[in-house]
Order: sequence, then C-alpha cells, then structure tokens
Amino acid sequence: MIRQTRGDSFFKLLTFPIGELPAAIPLGYWIGWTVKSQIRRMRDGELLSDCVCTWANPLTTTTLAVEALDASEWTVGQAKWDVQFTRTSDGATVSTLLDIIDITADSTL
Repeated sequence: MIRQTRGDSFFKLLTFPIGELPAAIPLGYWIGWTVKSQIRRMRDGELLSDCVCTWANPLTTTTLAVEALDASEWTVGQAKWDVQFTRTSDGATVSTLLDIIDITADSTL
C-alpha cells in the first residue's frame, strides 16, 4: 500500500522488474510500446488522475517516472493504481499488478 497526502504531487519511480512483468527483459524492450497510468477511486472507479509516464532513459527503458502533479481534489480514502503497456505494432497489452493508495487529509492547505 502507498500512502499519499491529498494535495501533494504523486510521484513514483519504477525500476524493472515491476510486479509480475518478467525480470529478464532485455534493455530497450519497451521501445515501441505506449505507456499509460491512471489513479481511480476504489469504491466506484471514478478517475482521480491520468498520470504522466516518462522513461528516465528512453534507450534502456528500465526506469519509468509516473507522476500526477495535482492531487488537490483527490478524495480521502483508498484508490487503485497501475501502469499499462501497449505494443504499437499489434496492440498487445500488459499491466503491472494493481497497487492500493491510501489518500489521507493534509493539515496544511
């Protein structure tokens, strides 16, 4: 579970292997794949944020930065989050394991 304060920017740096994705993937494997990530409220699936995904080094594709700068309107409670990879050549899709985010209230507004 990830702890996140409402209003603070969400930022995660993911280094392979991630979740169930294979650990032995070669450098540059994810070139030619699109990457997207969303954070949704757990109780009803309402979209809280589309995350921005950026490869730290686009040639090796081993470290991915995922961020949502504005979390000021996020609802306190639990949310779900994952990252989805789609191969542009044929549409094959693979996702990381779903992670839970515990969003707490901020005392400094």
